[in-house]
Amino acid sequence: MSIKKRLIVSHLLVFIVPVIMMVLIVLISGMGIMAFARSGNHIYIENETEFQYMHAIVRQIALHHVESGSDPVWSRNFISLIAPDQNLIVVSRENERVYSYGNLSMFPLVGEIVKKCDAESVLSRQVSTYSYTRNDEFAYLEKFLFDNTVYTLCFVSRQARQNEDKVLDNTIHITVYCIIFSLVLIVLATSWFLSHFILRHILQPLNALQSGAEQIREGNLGRRLAHQETDELRPVMEACNLMAEKLSESLEERELQEKSRKELVARISHDLRTPLTTIKAYVEGLLQQVADTPEKQARYLNTIHKKADEMSHMIEQLLLFSKIECGEQAAPLEPVELTGVLQDFVIENHYSWEKEGAIVRVPDAEKITVAGNTMLLSRILTNIISNSAKYKIEENIHCEIRLKTEAHYAVIEIQDNGPGVPEEVLPHLFEPFYRTDKARSRTKDGSGLGLTIARKATEAQGGIITAQNAFPHGLTVVLKLPQKGGGA
Repeated sequence: MSIKKRLIVSHLLVFIVPVIMMVLIVLISGMGIMAFARSGNHIYIENETEFQYMHAIVRQIALHHVESGSDPVWSRNFISLIAPDQNLIVVSRENERVYSYGNLSMFPLVGEIVKKCDAESVLSRQVSTYSYTRNDEFAYLEKFLFDNTVYTLCFVSRQARQNEDKVLDNTIHITVYCIIFSLVLIVLATSWFLSHFILRHILQPLNALQSGAEQIREGNLGRRLAHQETDELRPVMEACNLMAEKLSESLEERELQEKSRKELVARISHDLRTPLTTIKAYVEGLLQQVADTPEKQARYLNTIHKKADEMSHMIEQLLLFSKIECGEQAAPLEPVELTGVLQDFVIENHYSWEKEGAIVRVPDAEKITVAGNTMLLSRILTNIISNSAKYKIEENIHCEIRLKTEAHYAVIEIQDNGPGVPEEVLPHLFEPFYRTDKARSRTKDGSGLGLTIARKATEAQGGIITAQNAFPHGLTVVLKLPQKGGGA
């Protein structure tokens, strides 16, 4: 049950409990009266005020008796409480007595009162009331009409001596104490129940939430909060668990990034040290005139130039990787018509790839436009084709760049006829510094970032890149880029 529903129930109980309390008071009062009636004690009228209260009750009983035509048990029990030796109640119909209770020796007084009522009443002779107090006597008379029949109620009483109704007073006191005790008990029980009913389902989850937050603050991100109730606190618990999960993932990612940065520095330092050591050795050879012929000097200088190019290429790859890795957009995206870009790319790099032993061709295809960047696309294709040329096992390697569409994507497939890679290596090809010399038969030096940059550059354009072995041998790299105006 939700907290809102519990509050509604508690408010309803606030209205219901007073009703229950009133019923309880009536029951306790009735039980007190019944206990008093069964004890054989009677009510004695000691003053005019008590007589006024009593004749009002007797009048209601008489009216009920006349209208219903019956004499219920409760009315007989109550009438029997009135002391019969000092009181007389008479009900007449058309001057004929139909009911009487009490001291019949007081009946002449009733006749006297009727005569006085008839003589003094200014009302209709069929509907009138009369009452008087004389010395130690009290009297009340009422004539009323029911079904065209005149009924007369007469109630006379002699004043009782003081303390004759001591038993009644004690009974009333005990009843009042019982009522007060019952009211206090009900109030306390209701207060405890409502507090327990509401607070138990609020404080326990709040305490669990506080405990969980403190553990998360102390670094225990594996703590998860459990809450079975389907109330307003459940989304809070789930949000806290989600926060802990996201913090844990963020911490793990940060640790992985930190580890990757350390590995990056270590690997780049190692990769740069190799050509730098070669350059230093050849420079020392020139300074010490080890290269004493023009041919040796030219060979030394060519080696120094080649190693400097390798260092420049590695630094360029590293800068591009760092820029993309840090979330910086390497270049703005714009509409790119892929067919023309691929054909121009192959033409511009035709001779440089032939020197590396790579023969690249692009079959004709329909025009497809994507939101991309020409520079990033060139870098992706250059790294993929250079990677294929690096690990070729024959004098030349053939690469084919195919273009097609697939479910709102423009698909670029770069397939070579090289040796391919083992299936278990495919998922790791695009990881930083994952060198494929474990999968290829021949290796050359490289930064280990070429395919990683291809993946990062593809993702920067909203695409995905995968690799799969080609049949009968070779490797196929698949780029999927969202078409301009199409949904992925």
